[in-house]
Amino acid sequence: MGNAQFYIPQKDGGAEKRFIESSGLFWTEPGMFEIFDYTWIAGNGISLKDPNTAVIAESVAKKFFGSTENALGKTIQLYSFRIPLQVVGIFKDLPGNTDIPVRIGASYITLKERVPEVFATDGSAWQFRFGQCFLLLKKDESVDQ
Repeated sequence: MGNAQFYIPQKDGGAEKRFIESSGLFWTEPGMFEIFDYTWIAGNGISLKDPNTAVIAESVAKKFFGSTENALGKTIQLYSFRIPLQVVGIFKDLPGNTDIPVRIGASYITLKERVPEVFATDGSAWQFRFGQCFLLLKKDESVDQ
């Protein structure tokens, strides 16, 4: 999803920071980070099983917080709804030729809880029109299985 507005609250009472990410926001589950190779600077994608969590690329951490060290555990707020997302992992920026250019991976469960009418027909996300599903097969398992 593109053109996502992020708000970064300031603890010292200073003016909040605001950023627009023109691309790279993905709603995702932790399994994505088990299937594809990511190099973690801090944390990991396992906590994306919990609502209101996110992982961010190194360049996003530096842009939002000045450094990767300052980003882990901090909260970013998404859209004018101010959806809070705690940063639970920071990964190295992906190469420019990646097919899935994640810069910010927000927990899919957050979307499912915030916009339940999208999932209302049968309780699953299969009808969610702009999603992708990846499967990791065991070494000796065929696609037909």
